[in-house]
Amino acid sequence: MGAHRMAWIIAYGSIPQGLCVLHRCDNPPCVRPDHLFLGTKGDNNRDCVAKGRGGYTGLPGERNGRAKLQPADILAIQARYATGESRFALAEEFSITPAYAWAVGNRKSWKHLNDIHRENGSAESGLTF
Repeated sequence: MGAHRMAWIIAYGSIPQGLCVLHRCDNPPCVRPDHLFLGTKGDNNRDCVAKGRGGYTGLPGERNGRAKLQPADILAIQARYATGESRFALAEEFSITPAYAWAVGNRKSWKHLNDIHRENGSAESGLTF
């Protein structure tokens, strides 16, 4: 049993079936009862996304904690892929996998960025959609 769960039990009593002890302070080792609250696993995931933390945050593009690329990189990959540059060459240059270079080049990834540039006429990139 985690120390934070034990702290909850000592301070407030039992933990109802199906609930987790979550941290308001986002500090996993914390055991201060006033920093803890009960919630489901879904509540914990939503809290994670809302606070922009964790590996996969569900946030798009550069706001995702696991993002390796920036919008300018995406636009460059898309433009160069459209001119026939190999996904293998792009992957090596941008330190990503060839599969990911293909997904970016074919606009299967970073869709939110594609939508923004489509709405704005892609003036920044010179690309047309």
